[in-house]
Amino acid sequence: MFRWEIEVLEYNTYGDKIVKRTPMSVLAPTKTGVTEKVRAAFLSMAEFRIEYTIQRSDDDSGEFYDIGFGSSGGWSDIDAALYAVDSDVQNRMWETEGDMPDPHDAESTDPSPDHTDPAS
Repeated sequence: MFRWEIEVLEYNTYGDKIVKRTPMSVLAPTKTGVTEKVRAAFLSMAEFRIEYTIQRSDDDSGEFYDIGFGSSGGWSDIDAALYAVDSDVQNRMWETEGDMPDPHDAESTDPSPDHTDPAS
């Protein structure tokens, strides 16, 4: 058995700055054993996910209606999860269902479920 002293580096979302250094001491018979133990240690770390709903108010009633929803997916830190949500919203990539408007039309259509388009 060998004792391996290693340092695991975590980078920011952009991958250009180290945000955390974690020293680890791993006891393993081979280098491959070290890799497996480090991977197992980090897979057991907490992940963060942000789930969101986007709502828009109806011009007439003032009530809010859901027009979309989504999730950041799992990330190792809150900032990375927030970046994923921010990207989805800015790029209009949230999910919709039923009579929810297309994300790219969300600001130009009436979101109320009982809305009927006068042109139709």
